[in-house]
Amino acid sequence: MKGITPVISTILLLLITVSLIGAVYMFFISQTELTTKGVEEGTQNTLNALNTKIRIVFVEPGSSGEPLKIYVRNTGTVTIRDSDTTAPSLDRILTVFVDGVPKDGSWLDSSGSSETNEITVGSTVLFQTDEDIDSCEAVKIDTPGQSAAATC
Repeated sequence: MKGITPVISTILLLLITVSLIGAVYMFFISQTELTTKGVEEGTQNTLNALNTKIRIVFVEPGSSGEPLKIYVRNTGTVTIRDSDTTAPSLDRILTVFVDGVPKDGSWLDSSGSSETNEITVGSTVLFQTDEDIDSCEAVKIDTPGQSAAATC
């Protein structure tokens, strides 16, 4: 009977050791998966930002009480859109400057008839300032990937 106790204690120690190794393994696997997922999302966001490119096609200065109109084309490889699904707005992604001053306005489809919250690859949209601008010298639009500038 005295020989059974060391055998049982050895088996119990082995079971405890195997259980601890399994728990540590599962912890590290879950941490690795979380880290990998975070890196993948960050890399995709960075690539999308770098591939967000625009070109100012035409600037139509406002005349006596009319807003400034800027036609903008998406020349990048990704659709430009806001990731906020509750109240998407291109203003969070694209910043418009007129003579070095940020301006608020509306993003409309190229015909100017309806508001839009995305610019598909190759398409053109219209930015119309909220205020009347009778004269300007330069406009600039900043994106996460680049800036585009044009004269009025």
